[in-house]
Amino acid sequence: MFNGVWPSWHSLFAAPTAPAQTPTKVGIINVQGAILATKDGEKARDAIRVRFEPRAKDMETRMADVNRLKDQFSKGANTMSADAREKLSREIDDKQRKYQWTPKICRMNCSRRSRNWSTKSASG
Repeated sequence: MFNGVWPSWHSLFAAPTAPAQTPTKVGIINVQGAILATKDGEKARDAIRVRFEPRAKDMETRMADVNRLKDQFSKGANTMSADAREKLSREIDDKQRKYQWTPKICRMNCSRRSRNWSTKSASG
């Protein structure tokens, strides 16, 4: 029957209390930095640097050549003949087009090589 204790209305309709939760901890790992910090990562970085350094120097030389031609064009535009201006303008455009295409090729090669390196590193 009745045991003598009635629950209060407050306890019947109160929201259940959740147990205390511990704060969630989140960690961020810089995987690329971790890989490059290893000896194998240093070797790979140095190998890529050695492989692409000549291309970087070549591109610097090309850009300097384009800048030299632009300066020549701007300084002599008033004194050059129309044919000379047209020829120099075409030469500048041609060199700029080649210069702009070269970095795209280098980026594609570099990213392909780095993907190959990461696949090799991941597989062991």
